[in-house]
Amino acid sequence: MSEGEGLGQDMQAAMFARRLVMLSGVVDQARAGDVVTSLLSLDALGDEAIQLRVDAHCDSLDVALLLMDTIDALGVDVRVACSGTISGTLVGLLAVAGERVMSPHARIRLCEPAGSFEGRASEIAVQLAHEEARLTAFQARLAVRTGQPLEHIEADMQAGRYLTATQAQAYGLVDAVLGAGTTGGLAPK
Repeated sequence: MSEGEGLGQDMQAAMFARRLVMLSGVVDQARAGDVVTSLLSLDALGDEAIQLRVDAHCDSLDVALLLMDTIDALGVDVRVACSGTISGTLVGLLAVAGERVMSPHARIRLCEPAGSFEGRASEIAVQLAHEEARLTAFQARLAVRTGQPLEHIEADMQAGRYLTATQAQAYGLVDAVLGAGTTGGLAPK
């Protein structure tokens, strides 16, 4: 093992000890699986809240629903902090988190998931109807948590709307915008 690998493992262990999980970059099924493993492990190891720091994009509804369902099933609170950008279907994490905060210069992008279908025309029509129903359920979950009408969520996702931290707070996607010297309750004790 090189010195760099050892340092990386030490940092991972320190973050795990602080019940902190990082989610950054473009999130695919494999990365989501790693996060699910971390969340489930931390849930099994203690009753304190888990901190999930997010600066990531995902356009897969499957990945977002996997993460959302996992957080819903945990026996501990998950606190989400956006420290850069939450984009695509990962905004769904804000619908299931116990506490939601953003850094002052962070942003959120509401946009629809990407998808592709293969098969005969009749099969594609069935797949499309199924995905549209799943998207509507996803958007309804956001609408309930934010207090926004479902039609606003749908329109904003179709338009690819960006929100600053203060706009996201007014929209109901986050509870607080972190200021100088504040942690929004996310700092470990």
